Amino acid sequence: MSTRTEAKERILVVDDEPSIRKYLQTLLEVEGHEVQVVTSGQEALDAIAGGARPELVILDVLMPEMDGLETLRQLLRVEPGLQVVMLSCSNEVSTVVEAIRIGAQDYLTKPFEKSELDAAILKCRQKRQLKAENLALREYVENLTEDLTFLAASPQMVKIRQQVLQIAPVDVPVFIHGESGVGKEVVARMVHLRSVRSNQPFIKVNCAALPGELLESELFGYEQGAFTGAVRSKPGKFELANKGTIFLDEIAEMSPLLQAKMLHVLQDQQYSRLRPHADPGGRARARGHQRKRARGHPVRPVSRRPVLPAECFLHPRAPVARAHPGNPAALPSFPGQVHRKIPKTAGPALLASSGGGHAL
Repeated sequence: MSTRTEAKERILVVDDEPSIRKYLQTLLEVEGHEVQVVTSGQEALDAIAGGARPELVILDVLMPEMDGLETLRQLLRVEPGLQVVMLSCSNEVSTVVEAIRIGAQDYLTKPFEKSELDAAILKCRQKRQLKAENLALREYVENLTEDLTFLAASPQMVKIRQQVLQIAPVDVPVFIHGESGVGKEVVARMVHLRSVRSNQPFIKVNCAALPGELLESELFGYEQGAFTGAVRSKPGKFELANKGTIFLDEIAEMSPLLQAKMLHVLQDQQYSRLRPHADPGGRARARGHQRKRARGHPVRPVSRRPVLPAECFLHPRAPVARAHPGNPAALPSFPGQVHRKIPKTAGPALLASSGGGHAL
């Protein structure tokens, strides 16, 4: 029994035999498909270059000059998503395997039944539909995930969420300050997801979990021989987070010396690996394109605290948004606020003023 393909396709037929071209064109047009026929691989490439946009190509393997496998390679080079069904008088296993390896969707042996051709066309359409549905579902889930990472019902929480959405698209460092366990990492991840860097890495570093010397090498990386035990070069977290977001947790626990280095990284947007006997005047520097997200520790009294990288951020205080009946009970409230560094005063000041005076 014939398997009807129902929906209609734009199909390009490539075969050097006139009888096969005529047979396929008649068979497919009777089914309502839009059919274009060419006699060689080069004509197929020329048709694509000339603006033809077939949804499916039916391609003969045995053709003079450019054979079907080479045509397949070149077609997929110019149109990577193109679906191709191969036709051949031979069902030699090596040819079939090579065609599938290159990227053919199916392989039919001449002579073939109409039902076989209909089934191949249906299979290709279903794959296209599945791919489109997967892309749509992925986009939906990503948007849903962004919303579910930060649920807010109380006016304070809604305002904080609005502030996060305001700062996320702006490519500046952000300082998040709040008590332990209130969801600062949730805010950091939301800022990342809503930024232009959302498709790049999100790297978290707990600055309180490592001693100063080890933390420096973890952040900046090192070259072979930079210190005892450095038997091979290793990239640092900044390098791994290239073009993405690095989330520095508990930055107040850094040593004063490392905090000073971090201040330069935030200001200059540059960093370098640790190197053996490095000459500061001639160090090779790698540009860091990361967006820094710094999670803050409750700041110590002025008389006892070192100079924190947070000193280069804007610090107006937002009202504390503690537990509120309108907040989902299963989620922590966020009592802090989001800060940002002011590399230049005009842009950040404008953002702060538009946020009602709060730190965003």
